Amino acid sequence: MVEAAEPLSDEEVLEEICNEVARRHGLLLTKDDPVLVTVTLNRVALRKVQEANMAAFETLRNGLEEIYLRQAQETKDTANKLVGAALRASEHSISDMSDRVATAVAKQVEESLAQAESRIAATAASIRFDRTVSVCAAVVGVIAGLSVLVALALL
Repeated sequence: MVEAAEPLSDEEVLEEICNEVARRHGLLLTKDDPVLVTVTLNRVALRKVQEANMAAFETLRNGLEEIYLRQAQETKDTANKLVGAALRASEHSISDMSDRVATAVAKQVEESLAQAESRIAATAASIRFDRTVSVCAAVVGVIAGLSVLVALALL
C-alpha cells in the first residue's frame, strides 16, 4: 500500500513551481512574480473545493450509516417475524401430531384392554368349568365311596 505524502506548504509549492519552470523553460521566476498569483488562487480554490467535498462526504457517510442502521433494524424485525411465524407453525404442527399420537395410543390401549378382558373372561370360564368338574368329581367320589360302603354293609 502506498502511503500518502505530506502535503506541501504554500511556500514549498511556489518554490517547486519556480524550480520546474526554470528547468523546463529556462525562465527564472521570483516569489513575487504575478504569474504565481494564479498558483495561490488555485490552491485557495482547491482547498475550498476539498472542504466542500469533505462536508459532502460526511453528509453522505452519515446518511448511508443511517440507512444501514435502519435497514439492519428492518432486517432484524423481519427475521424475528419469520422466526415467530415458523415457531407458531411448528407448535401447531407438533400439537396436531401430539393429538394424533394420543388418539392412536388410546385406541391401541383400548384394543389391548379388550383383548386382555377377553383372555380374563376365557380364563375365568375355564376356572369355573374346572371347579365344576372338580365338584362333580368330588360328588362322584363321594357317591362311589357311599356305594362301596353300602355294598360292604350288604355283604
